[in-house]
Amino acid sequence: MIYLAFIFLAIAAIVAVSSNPDMLSPAKLLLVTFAMFHAGALYTELPVLAGGMIFLVLAVCFVVTFAEGQMVQGLPPMRKRWRLPDPRQAPDFATAIWLFSAPSLIAQLFMIQQFGGLSGYIDSLGTRVVDWAGFGWARTLINLMTPLNLIYFALGLQTRRDRRWWTIYGLHFLILLMLGVLSGSRSSLLTVFAIQLMLFHYLRTPVKGRIAAVLAGTLILSAFTLGVLRNGVSIGDEGIEFGTFEQQSTASLGSFNAGVQALKVITEAPFMPLAHGSTFVSVLTNAVPRAVWPDKPDPGGVFFTKHYTGDAWYGFSNLAPTFLGEFLINFGWAWGVAGFALAYPLILLAVVRFYRSQRIALQQVLTPAMAIDVVLFLTITWSMVGLMVGETTNVVVNLVFSQVIPILFVRFYVRRVSSHRASRWRAAAPATAPRAASA
Repeated sequence: MIYLAFIFLAIAAIVAVSSNPDMLSPAKLLLVTFAMFHAGALYTELPVLAGGMIFLVLAVCFVVTFAEGQMVQGLPPMRKRWRLPDPRQAPDFATAIWLFSAPSLIAQLFMIQQFGGLSGYIDSLGTRVVDWAGFGWARTLINLMTPLNLIYFALGLQTRRDRRWWTIYGLHFLILLMLGVLSGSRSSLLTVFAIQLMLFHYLRTPVKGRIAAVLAGTLILSAFTLGVLRNGVSIGDEGIEFGTFEQQSTASLGSFNAGVQALKVITEAPFMPLAHGSTFVSVLTNAVPRAVWPDKPDPGGVFFTKHYTGDAWYGFSNLAPTFLGEFLINFGWAWGVAGFALAYPLILLAVVRFYRSQRIALQQVLTPAMAIDVVLFLTITWSMVGLMVGETTNVVVNLVFSQVIPILFVRFYVRRVSSHRASRWRAAAPATAPRAASA
């Protein structure tokens, strides 16, 4: 049965490509995400009910794919190349981005110091769920580097920049990669590459399907390789130690099973303890420290791991329930399926409407604020598509506080500065024109 699901996935992919030539549109990202995180269904023995739940997720992908095809009808084709504005009209913004990045660097240095130095910090990576408790504020500040770097990159694409400007940007990007390594998360490293590609696609020149496929395959292979390194390499008394390739590869393949494992656990559970909506409420209560409110609602991953796996990792790790799984563990089968079937398509259709509005806006003259709007659109799209296999509280809280709020803040600043620069440019133009004519 699961092979039939992937046949339908191939049909959806054909519809997505034929109805919208944009090779990096939300529907295509959604289908690639489904394929990557449900690939484990091809080599995992599943209960029939779990297979049915995977079909339900695929049905949502079908709906969004067809809806996107309808929404883009009548839109003009994407620009093959932008006519870039005069760089003299575009403020540099580099100094401001570096200043906005300072809290991230300070927060990372503070965490390293709290663990007794770099070696102690690295030792905490494997147990960061427990050891980093209470450092949520620092992690939020550190995570600001990603949207700031994406804005930095987008502003570089918005107009012509010289080699010196891009060299300084490269230093910022290198620091971001170092922070990604120190986070212990593969997504922190790979997400920025994917969104940079999409920014180039929308702000400079569209990426062809063949190139997009190669780059997608490269990112997936990189995710596997990083998983091998993270799960199979450790620092022991005798230095760096490596596990067997079989141990490393088995552990790293977990990402390709992320959309399957939780549904399998739920469908095989002898009974279903229900959270009655409390894991969704934790989106609002997450910021309250446990010391202040010890019994505050658990996020979806914590509740799911405690009640459905018997706290298999003793609090040192949690299993994400997926968006469908979180509805099931909150409301049971009937209301859970109904809630997911209503909520997730509405969320994704809102993303597609946002995509359509961006496609229309990008037919105009590209301004710095518009470039940042594309960053905002792509980060929201990436998070909402990733919600398919994530945990609601983690995804939403990170999106709002580490991405949307800082992006809107920088957009406000950039728009103010750009407006002031444009006013000065217009005021100076009449004075220079007669001199040029008389010459």
